[in-house]
Amino acid sequence: MINRVVITYLLLHTIFYTTASAQHKEFVLDRAYSFIIADGEIDRLIIKDSLLKLHGSLYELKGPLNLNAKDWQVDKTKRIIKERAQSDSWLVMTESLDSIPMSTVPFPTNRFSITVFRGITKNQIETADVISRVERHVADSIMDKGIVTDNWFFYTYYSDDRWRELAALPPVKTKDNAKKIMSILKSEEVKNWLTRYENNPVKEMYGSGIFAEIINRICLQIQYSPIFASKALQEFEQVK
Repeated sequence: MINRVVITYLLLHTIFYTTASAQHKEFVLDRAYSFIIADGEIDRLIIKDSLLKLHGSLYELKGPLNLNAKDWQVDKTKRIIKERAQSDSWLVMTESLDSIPMSTVPFPTNRFSITVFRGITKNQIETADVISRVERHVADSIMDKGIVTDNWFFYTYYSDDRWRELAALPPVKTKDNAKKIMSILKSEEVKNWLTRYENNPVKEMYGSGIFAEIINRICLQIQYSPIFASKALQEFEQVK
């Protein structure tokens, strides 16, 4: 089974707006968005002066889902230093503000990354990494050129209100539920998703993020709650 890993990053917002001085757009988020991984761990991204990536765990679900009540740990802090609108997407360039412990170079020159966001609504955002841990001149060059993302695989982060709606769907709790999901995992649609993932310039080390995203998508198609769905599938696989 695919191992779990801390996934992807960033939370972002719902509204584009145009400033009074003519045609400059800003990338703004007015709420948090979260991604729940297979075992209930959560990546959460918030913009507050800088870009914060928070990390928490959802060990059980009883009653209404209340992500706001959680105690979050700051996992990563990034400063947004450049942004660019591209069609219906946004390129966001960030600088890592986290030092490397026990290193002779705690703030290396290759501390710049670029992420693309699209599909921004009050319920969700879609995101993919463009480049990670490069020097400033490399990131500047990519930002100046722009990118094409039509054939990439995107991860979906949901707002707290949307997660509460998804938590109210029927959970994956029987072997028949699991078999239904596993059968869709073999479909041409999922193969197409994996093909798109191969086009992504930045890929995961272990793949737990893409696995969780695919399970989330399948659950929404068949109206099951995606929360803990990946964990349930792993448990059913282990008792075969």
